[in-house]
Amino acid sequence: MKAEAISMLPAFVKCSSEMLILWDNTYCDRLWCCMEMSLFLKKGDLSKLHVVPVWLAPWLLCTMFLDWFCARLTLPIVFFLWSGGQGGDLATDSRWGIVAVCVQLWGLLLLAYLPALLPALVSFVAKIEQHQAMLKQLQAFDIRCAKCSVEEDRTLLEAIVAREYDGIDDAPISVDLSADEFSTSLADPASRLLPAEAEVLRDDAVRRLTSYPGVEECLEIFNAQVRNQLFSELRRDLGQPQTLNPKP
Repeated sequence: MKAEAISMLPAFVKCSSEMLILWDNTYCDRLWCCMEMSLFLKKGDLSKLHVVPVWLAPWLLCTMFLDWFCARLTLPIVFFLWSGGQGGDLATDSRWGIVAVCVQLWGLLLLAYLPALLPALVSFVAKIEQHQAMLKQLQAFDIRCAKCSVEEDRTLLEAIVAREYDGIDDAPISVDLSADEFSTSLADPASRLLPAEAEVLRDDAVRRLTSYPGVEECLEIFNAQVRNQLFSELRRDLGQPQTLNPKP
């Protein structure tokens, strides 16, 4: 019963138009998560796969709150005290007087934002570290290193991933040899293998006689897709670790 329920997951995921991943440092270590990600990646449309790191929201909220705090509280107080000390007269006749006023204003801005400087620095450093860790995890991704809470399920879950990437269920590619220029195209979907025929090809003894990849090769194909395509898409979407504002 459990194996039958797990085998229905690919059909469920394939019916999903989009996928949202809440990424944390343990995501790549969870075999179930990796399996679900592989099912959606096989669809090929990475633009529908949305990765939101769990550190992104706290970092943005912290940055926005500190900016609001300084703009609404410390900045008005500092300017009020300064303008009171100037007697409300900011005019000056000399060029050096104007320079002095500008320097004072910049100094006041720095003083007003000083309470937020240290927390913002700590928050940004943490953001860089988490961002770098996420990209390093993708570059070194290997589904075979993922952990499974019930180790007996590992073989079944890896088999599901391998089944998606073995190419047996894909439509065959036809090549027109009679044309002046060779052209390739997907053959009629009706020419796909029947389920019974596909299962025969998935038998280890039969598969070794064909060009279809084995289970380990299929897992490595998925690993390569994560390390290259997903890594590039995520880096393009979120930017480099030192990026202040993520792409909307």
